Parts: sequence; structure tokens; C-alpha cells
Amino acid sequence: MRHKQPELVTKSSEIELAIASITEPVWKDIIIVVHDQLPYFKECIESIRANTSNYTLYIWDNGSGPETKQYIQDLQEEHFVANPDDWDIEVWTVDGNQGFIVPNNKMAAIGTSDYIILLNSDTKVFKNWDMAMIGWLEQNADVAQVGYWGGHLGADGVGRCGDYGYEIDY
Repeated sequence: MRHKQPELVTKSSEIELAIASITEPVWKDIIIVVHDQLPYFKECIESIRANTSNYTLYIWDNGSGPETKQYIQDLQEEHFVANPDDWDIEVWTVDGNQGFIVPNNKMAAIGTSDYIILLNSDTKVFKNWDMAMIGWLEQNADVAQVGYWGGHLGADGVGRCGDYGYEIDY
């Protein structure tokens, strides 16, 4: 198993913070497919709301149980009442589990932003998480896709733990 050397992790984190600090906020589409796992999903949504602005949250409920459905409905109602300018929400609910690929493709096709972010429903995001990735894309025209190394972030928000054979810039 490959591991990043500590000095590389620090340098990577510094680069991410520098890029995020000079990136202008832009609107983005955040797509999440959920099938229950409510505690993780709540933490995901709460971290997005605390650390993100200027986004449309697209949620695809893949046949979740009543508790998850109620949480999503409460989130929609809260949005409707507050009517915030810096985020929006759209929800699709289906009876059966349609997997991950089909819902992501359907929601990405209707998005209106220049940037699409796919998140697993158990993801937790941190301050400037989106600005670091969008900034990297804006500064590197030859790059079309970014993510965190291996899909795993440490508590400090730095990617680590392998790349599963794929080279993705971050």
C-alpha cells in the first residue's frame, strides 16, 4: 500500500488552501444519491450547509425508509420557508433502488451549473473544499476532473490512502 510522505501531505494542503483563497465563488450543482444511512446522510448535508455556498443540492432518494424520507421533506420545507439566495434544493424520490450511475446521470443532465460535484451520501466536507477543486480546474484548463486522492480525506481535509489505480488531480 502506498502512503503519502508527511511533507507531501503538508505541501498538498498548503497548495489547496492557497488555491481556495484566490478562487471566486461560483454556482455549482451538488448531486447526492441516498438510500437510508440517515446518520451519515444528515452529517453530509450539515457539513455542506456549514461549509458551502452558491449551490443547488440535487438529492435522489433511492427508495429510502420513512425516517430518511421525512428528513429530506423537512429539508425541503426548511428551504421553502427560509428561501435562501445562496443555495437551492431539488429532490427526486423513487420506490426502488436504481443504483448510483443512473440517478447521477439523470441529475447531471438537468443541472445548470458549469460545475458538477458528485458526493456520496456519507461524505463530510470541510471549509473551502469546493473552492480548492474548482480553483484547480479554473487554473488548469487541461484538467476536466478533480477529486480527493483515493476518495479518502483525513480529519484535516487532506486526501490520502491510495488511488485505486486511477490518476485524478486534486
